Amino acid sequence: MVRESRSDVAFANSGNCVVSAGIWFDPYTEVELNQASDLDVDHVIPLAYAHDHGGYAWSNKMKKAFAVDQDNLLLVDDFENSVKGSKGPSEYLPAKGFHCEYLSIWKRVAEKYNIELDEADWAVIIEAQPCCGSS
Repeated sequence: MVRESRSDVAFANSGNCVVSAGIWFDPYTEVELNQASDLDVDHVIPLAYAHDHGGYAWSNKMKKAFAVDQDNLLLVDDFENSVKGSKGPSEYLPAKGFHCEYLSIWKRVAEKYNIELDEADWAVIIEAQPCCGSS
């Protein structure tokens, strides 16, 4: 949170362990947030989705690696993260300005972990490529 803030952060305690305020840009809603309590760390490909699409067969080491993989983590608005839940891109897309990056993350992380995407989710990624580029 400290590294991602666009300003100096305020801490909730004297030990500088709990961040209370700063300025963070939520790519899902394209809104700036000031309170750390309004943020969630989101798994772009949700843990439940990964589990249901091949992750159930991963070793514990691979599951842990996926859970903390920075390529799949974003700071986002907590309410928007609850709206997203464990949905794939055929059921949830963030604000239009972040569609391409979001779908690129889905594609890259799915390939990295051999996640078997739903046909509808894969179709959304493929259909966006002409507008987004082939990444």
